[in-house]
Amino acid sequence: MEMKQVYEALEKVENGADLIAAIKGEINTLNNEAKKHRTAGEQSATKLKSETAGEQSATKLKSILEAVSVRRRIKITRPNERE
Repeated sequence: MEMKQVYEALEKVENGADLIAAIKGEINTLNNEAKKHRTAGEQSATKLKSETAGEQSATKLKSILEAVSVRRRIKITRPNERE
């Protein structure tokens, strides 16, 4: 049974309009609550992705800086100076 059919059946019952209004109000409340939780979850996921990306960027930058540092030491130190 679809909600449309439920509403049609309730319209025929005494105080049916009040029941329909109560059901629609409750559905609206639940939808708003679900939206609030969904939005909070999306914000948490975005924050987590951002932090993870930041950590990956920091790790990559550290590797690059270490590689540059090693290359500089190699370039500065000439073969005859190593002895």
